[in-house]
Parts: sequence; C-alpha cells; structure tokens
Amino acid sequence: MSQTTFLESVVSWDHQKCQQNLEEALPKLIDFLQNAVIIQEKVGILKIICQLFLPCIQIEESENALFKHIVEKACCSFDCILNDIKQINKNQDISVSSGQVLSLLELLSDIVECYEVCVKYVGSTEIPLAWNKAQSLPTGAVHILKGTYGHCKNLSPLKKRPYNTKQGKDNLVFQSMNVV
Repeated sequence: MSQTTFLESVVSWDHQKCQQNLEEALPKLIDFLQNAVIIQEKVGILKIICQLFLPCIQIEESENALFKHIVEKACCSFDCILNDIKQINKNQDISVSSGQVLSLLELLSDIVECYEVCVKYVGSTEIPLAWNKAQSLPTGAVHILKGTYGHCKNLSPLKKRPYNTKQGKDNLVFQSMNVV
C-alpha cells in the first residue's frame, strides 16, 4: 500500500480502528513523518498522529511510543516555517507574500494545536504523568513558545503592511499560551 493510500485510509478510521491498528500504523506514521520532505505533508502527518493515535497510547508509554519520535521533527518543522515567513517578509511583492504568510501561519497554528493536544493528554488523567516521564514534550513546548513569541515580536512591522496577518499572529500567540 502506498503512503498516500495508507494516509487516506487512516484519516477515515474511528478510535476503535486506530486502537486495533496502533502497533502497525503508528510506526509507519512516525516513519512517514521522519522521511517527509514537504512541510504541509509533515504537518498533516503530525496532526493524524496527535489527533487519532495519541488517545490510543497508554499515558505512561507516551514518551517512548510517541513523543521522543515526533518532538524534534515538529520543532524543526516549526523553525523552517518561521524561517520561510522571515524570507517571504523580505519580499517586496505584497500581493504574493500575504497569501503565503497566511498559509504558513496556518501551518504554525496546526503545529501549536498538536502540541496543545499532547500537553493536555499528558495532564488529562487523575494522576497526570510526571514531566520527567515525558522528557521531550516540555522541551518541545518551550521551543514552540519561544519561537512563537520571538516571531511575533520580531515581525511587529508587518502590522504596517497593507495585508492582514495580525489576526493570524494573535491567534498563534493565544494558541501557544494554551500549551502551557
């Protein structure tokens, strides 16, 4: 089964089917994430993993089964998107760059949302998982927060541009605050 066919199939699975296929599907998804080249593909796979498969993992196994495999890739993707926005910001053709910036802000928002899902999951049980049992997640969350606030601070001149990315930036800030 091709990667595309597999991903199209997985997104239609309910919780029970994800649970039944966890042992086989999660390693494939992690492998697809590790080998993805296109940023939209990386974010899409990350969303599938966090929204569909994270709830199927025992909380005490979440670090070894998932977080240690996805956090670094998510942080790298986040940094690449921030860098792309910075490069686009140097572009003088505002009519072209506004749509690109908004698309990239949506991808950043998706990554922050995935982190929010992970953090909420770790804290969702009566006895939450100790942070030292999910070592990579706090590091990634701090990285995302630092990147979000640094990006918004450094791009404040965008408010003067004739296109509206401020709403996307504000949304990103508020979303990242929910991660903590």
